[in-house]
This record gives sequence, C-alpha cells and structure tokens, in this order.
Amino acid sequence: MVEPLNTKPIIAKLLEKTQAGRVDWEDQGSGFQCNLDGEYFFRVYKSEDTYTLVMMDKYQHEIFRETATEEIFFRDPHAEERLQSFQDLYELARRRAVKADEKIAGVDAVLDKI
Repeated sequence: MVEPLNTKPIIAKLLEKTQAGRVDWEDQGSGFQCNLDGEYFFRVYKSEDTYTLVMMDKYQHEIFRETATEEIFFRDPHAEERLQSFQDLYELARRRAVKADEKIAGVDAVLDKI
C-alpha cells in the first residue's frame, strides 16, 4: 500500500501565511488560486458541503488534492479540525481575492461623507 503524502504541514503553513496576509489569492470563478513564486499553485473551492484544496506545479501537474466535508456529527475529531482549516483557508482566500478589507474601508469612508 502506498503511504499518503504528508500534506498537513503544507496546509497549515499555507493557512498561516494567508492569515498573515503574505499570500495573494485571485478569484477563479469557481474558487480561488494563489501563485507561489511561479513554481507552485494552490486552488481552493467549495462545492455544496465539501471544500477542496489542490496543489499544482508550474506545469499544471496535480501534486495533491485534499477534501474536507461538513458533517452533522464528526466521529473523528481530526476530521472536524481539518474541515475548520479548509473553511478558514477558503474564507481568507475569498477575502484576499475580492479585497474585502480594502472595500470595507472604502465604503466606511464613503459613508462618513454622506
């Protein structure tokens, strides 16, 4: 049996760097993508109750694909933690892609003028 790739530290670092504002994300229509030094790309998207994170290289080869699905009851606490990480990454990527912080600051200034 082939051992699964150890992606957990990569996902944790990607989330950490995104939270710190050090990763730029772009809207890709069905999800969000970031480009790391032109060598690696990550895409995160949501379909119904499933979040997916895909890592690709510069040649568009898929390195890994991870998913996390919302459940009513989590039998495995690690699955719940994983889902929370994916939800956080998706939301942070969305905010960075649409420049939510800048737009909120802009509308705040406009409302102050009214």
